[in-house]
Amino acid sequence: MIGVKIQQMNSLIKFNIDTLSKILFLIEPLENVWSKKNVNFNNETIGRHIRHIIDFYLCFKNYTNSDHIDYDARKRNNKIETDIYLARKQLDKIIYFLKNINLKDESINVRMNSSVCNQKLYSTLYRELMHVADHAIHHANLVQIIIKNEFPNLDKNCNFYSPSTIDFKKCVQ
Repeated sequence: MIGVKIQQMNSLIKFNIDTLSKILFLIEPLENVWSKKNVNFNNETIGRHIRHIIDFYLCFKNYTNSDHIDYDARKRNNKIETDIYLARKQLDKIIYFLKNINLKDESINVRMNSSVCNQKLYSTLYRELMHVADHAIHHANLVQIIIKNEFPNLDKNCNFYSPSTIDFKKCVQ
């Protein structure tokens, strides 16, 4: 049973690495539009979505120095929103961290949306790794929509879907 858990954790870590690598590929040509406000998308920038992804991974990473994950304590480094090179560097560092981490699935406390629920929530590392991956996929999908609609010449035709959405699409085809 322990071998299965380790294999599941390793496949989940690989899934996160693959997702972040795909995001790096997606943002490769976006230097000139990185911080451009998109009026058709609530004046959001691509850089802000990627910074938000990075924030969540850094919260997960900081767990290794703490007894809980606190998504409310995001740094929200605005430089990432305007500097694609800094964003790439941060994504590379997170990938390096994931490649070199030795995790086992364990129970942890999570803090998020404390204005709604001002208490720690119970979770597991396995679940939180899936959460940050799904969160990254969601925001990468939003970035992909912005690119397709606002900058179609930069579209690398990468699609971001949650694994459950991919499974569903296979079933209905």
